[in-house]
Amino acid sequence: IQYILNSDNKADAYPNLAPLMEPKGVRALDPNTVEVELKQPYALLPQVLGSKVMFLMKDGTTDFDKPIGTGPFKFVSWSRGQRVTLA
Repeated sequence: IQYILNSDNKADAYPNLAPLMEPKGVRALDPNTVEVELKQPYALLPQVLGSKVMFLMKDGTTDFDKPIGTGPFKFVSWSRGQRVTLA
């Protein structure tokens, strides 16, 4: 979330999150719990956090050419804005 809230990263979810929270308001409480302080109440936050533009990554990640994910598919290759090949 802190990566997305940094406008320099040009993350797709930035316009959805920036009006709601600040990077300093996002804290890891333990390895499995994140606390998010909102600027104001927002009932649709679960939908925003569950949208397709949200993603999880290891802190410090800078190379996004070979994603690591979960699910029934393995990443093979992709062409930005064109296609992705999965096995």
